[in-house]
Amino acid sequence: MPQETQAWNVVADCVEAYLSNGQSEEGLLSFDSYLPPNHGPSRNLAIIELAKIEMEQHALLGIRPTVDEYMTRYPELIECTGGVPLDLILEEMRLRMSSESYVASDYQTRYPQHASAIKRYSGYSGLATISTSRSMKEVHALFRVGDCYEDFQILNLLGMGGFAKVYLARQTTMQRMVALKVSADSGDEAKTLAQLDHPNIVRVFDVRTVSVPKLRLLSMQYVPGGTLAEVIAMAKDEPFSSLSGKLILQVVDKALLSAGLPAPEESLNRTKLAQSDWFEAVCEIGIQLADALDYAHHQKVLHRDVKPANVLLTAEGICKLADFNISYSEDIVGTNPATYFGGSLIYMSPEQLQVASWTGEVQAEQLDGRSDVFSLAAVLWELLTTERPWPNDPLKMDWGATVAELHRRRLQDPPEVPEGMEQSQSRRRLIHCLRGALNPIREMRTNSPAALAGQLRLCRSPEAWSVLHPEESRWSRLACNYPTLLALVAVFLPNGLAGAFNYHYNLAWFTKTHPSGHKDLIDVSILLNIVSFGMGGVFFFYIVWPVSREVYRRMHGDRRLDSAYIQRAILAGHTVAVFGLALWLTAGVLFPTFLSMRMQAFSYQDSVHFFMSLAVCGAIAVSYPFLGMSLIAVKIWYGVLIGSDLRDPIFRERGKALLRWCDLYLLTATAVPLAGLGMLLGLTAPVRSALGFLVAISALGLFLAFRVHHRIHDSIEKLAPVVDP
Repeated sequence: MPQETQAWNVVADCVEAYLSNGQSEEGLLSFDSYLPPNHGPSRNLAIIELAKIEMEQHALLGIRPTVDEYMTRYPELIECTGGVPLDLILEEMRLRMSSESYVASDYQTRYPQHASAIKRYSGYSGLATISTSRSMKEVHALFRVGDCYEDFQILNLLGMGGFAKVYLARQTTMQRMVALKVSADSGDEAKTLAQLDHPNIVRVFDVRTVSVPKLRLLSMQYVPGGTLAEVIAMAKDEPFSSLSGKLILQVVDKALLSAGLPAPEESLNRTKLAQSDWFEAVCEIGIQLADALDYAHHQKVLHRDVKPANVLLTAEGICKLADFNISYSEDIVGTNPATYFGGSLIYMSPEQLQVASWTGEVQAEQLDGRSDVFSLAAVLWELLTTERPWPNDPLKMDWGATVAELHRRRLQDPPEVPEGMEQSQSRRRLIHCLRGALNPIREMRTNSPAALAGQLRLCRSPEAWSVLHPEESRWSRLACNYPTLLALVAVFLPNGLAGAFNYHYNLAWFTKTHPSGHKDLIDVSILLNIVSFGMGGVFFFYIVWPVSREVYRRMHGDRRLDSAYIQRAILAGHTVAVFGLALWLTAGVLFPTFLSMRMQAFSYQDSVHFFMSLAVCGAIAVSYPFLGMSLIAVKIWYGVLIGSDLRDPIFRERGKALLRWCDLYLLTATAVPLAGLGMLLGLTAPVRSALGFLVAISALGLFLAFRVHHRIHDSIEKLAPVVDP
């Protein structure tokens, strides 16, 4: 284990030990025995953290400890940090805000080196203040195992923090097991959680307040399968090659055994985990948590403390996001983003670290959902690699210096994959996805949990990845850089070949039936082809050019997305084909009309022949442009146009409609050439001699049509679970 990681763990262990055993109601500065013996960053930061906890607990008893008292007791803090730690000053301010003697400017005078930060801090009127609740020791005395309180029978202590304890309890009226969180009656966690009803968020059943003592009882869904932190701890002890979804089930079963609960005998999710490799398991966990955050963000709730310990596991191995205690909701009156700002430093986004440093460069209200995306990506990176993205995060002599160094590292040092980790293509794609979500520049980061969930789904589908990342293929990249040219070839090549065949066929037939009208046929053919292909070109650019321009713009980094272009791209092949067929049929009417005007011998049977020949060639010609344009739209353009969210809620409807058209055009491409070949049977011997060549060309065309139809169908089938889950 790196030395820096050990230092972080030392501080965490000191705090946990003190919370479990060292809380006292008598006197101040009672945590000496819980401090690391050796002087250094770990000891200094442990002093600061334990002092903050003790200051709050004594304030609950009406005692007002001051920063100066702690600095007198631990002068090493001033010697090492070069001044009074800002953390302790801000904590004292927060505890005294409800006091009549509190004057914010006094602190600016006492600590001029922190005057600007103190001024910003005191400007937040919504910062939480101390309530009249009892200390956690008194709370623990009130809630003993076996006792009944209100509607709950206390069964066991599940966990504790500085200001709340969570018990396993039985709610007698509902006859169900619940996790009962007992805390001071302050804050809006209950209101926040009450808004959230999602399968991957711990559900709140009930909230009650108790007047004597003034407490809040929050009954929540009991999730007995351990936490993601336990999964990561176990994974660290295993070689990469042996990691699989079974390890998650081992953690779950161990937690169930400790709770005296049996493992589910049959569970679809447990079976899926047991058969998953580590990569698939990480993707699945990431998708569940990203969907939960996306739901919370749509309810205008930010979590702001996503970390492994806050991800609980059910008996089936399903993830549940917990602990919205420092989250922020826009819909709760009387709160602001600074009210419950906090989180775990090592999982914070760079902008969160800037807020934590109180430099004023970023304010708490400027944070958005992209901070949660960063934290989730950091958790998934640690789960995948068993190391944090920045495993050697240093501890400095005070929190301010530590936060500043963490921020610097995230801006300058990209996360690196640990040595010895197998670099399969699927894992490289997942790492690429997580690096995008860990981008220190917020504007360049994966912009929402929905986008991260879509990318994780995409990582699990190599086939869909190739469709939605056309830039990875040289030919696809060329097609995206020159989209109009590609579409032009797909449309005009089949029509040009069909036009050439129709001209030579009619020329041979006309030479046999009307030898003297040879020149008239050539003149009319030139005129109609110029008009038809000219009109077709104008319509083609009217339909295809806006889509091509959007593809090119998106390909070159423009993030402004108009989803209407997706539908235009999907329908472009059909639209162009219908207009092309209309031109062929119109030519089938105009061709004999013009010839009859120039030739008296031109009969009604000749008119029918010309119309049928043009109709058959047109039916053949439009099938291939449709299939070609649709393949381009699905395989190349769609991946560029869909954008970073990878969400298309009507993709299945689009796909079904497109496949119906594909079936119709494929049927046309199969049946109509038979009629075209039949027309050759009545021609002269020289033309019949080319029959074998034309049959071979038709067979090749049908083979390509079937292949293209299959590729379109296959692409739609593989994209649907990713973009329209």
